[in-house]
Amino acid sequence: VGSRVQVVSPGRHDAWVAQVSQVPHMAAVGLVEAASAGAFKIAGTGFFSTTRIAQGSPELWVQISETNAGEIVRSIDRLVRELKAIRNGIAAGRSNGLLKKLRSAQRKRQRLNK
Repeated sequence: VGSRVQVVSPGRHDAWVAQVSQVPHMAAVGLVEAASAGAFKIAGTGFFSTTRIAQGSPELWVQISETNAGEIVRSIDRLVRELKAIRNGIAAGRSNGLLKKLRSAQRKRQRLNK
């Protein structure tokens, strides 16, 4: 399936899994919860792709969040800081900073495809 074995400590494993699996799930849940009923009427492929994982079993995700709560909270805090920086840049009209952040994310995401 293209996976690669990584030997890491249990703590690092928990941090990484929080960052690339558990927090993305919680972010998808947040996006769905933050959207209005009217917005759902015009939602397209970007919203559907971004929030697909929010369809997962709520009971399973409660159990997951209980077993890795500390790392999930730390990773959510990192995400909130990133979103606040993006939000503050937009509010202040700092389009150069936003462009820099968008390009950085684009490059990082493109490297995942290799």
